[in-house]
Amino acid sequence: METRYSAAGAIALLTLTAALAGCGSPASQLDEIQKKIDGLTATTRAIGESWLRGDVSPTFAKTAFLQTLRLLDDQRTSLTESPQLLLDPRGAALSRRAEQLSRVLAALVDAARQRDDGAAREHLSRIRAGETSP
Repeated sequence: METRYSAAGAIALLTLTAALAGCGSPASQLDEIQKKIDGLTATTRAIGESWLRGDVSPTFAKTAFLQTLRLLDDQRTSLTESPQLLLDPRGAALSRRAEQLSRVLAALVDAARQRDDGAAREHLSRIRAGETSP
């Protein structure tokens, strides 16, 4: 059950990181947002793989996916609150990436709710294939 704590720990760490986000130049803000989206992508992958291995229950995975989706929404809000960030090509790419990851997370929540391992594998393969990359 070590993986269960790893997935939960990753969520707690990302929550703390999101709370400690500060102001800075647009470039540094984009760096921070990119790091957080990278972390949320890795968290999504870890939760899904833990569920598929049987290390966590579908109920735990669904709850963890929902929390990850909430954290991702915080990053999307950070981008949309600053038009300057969205005008930057990198900010626009991060916005698209966050939107794509949101859709994958929503699909994974549904897969966990239905206990559909096959659908979860399909959605996780989209992350592995880089379909959520800018």
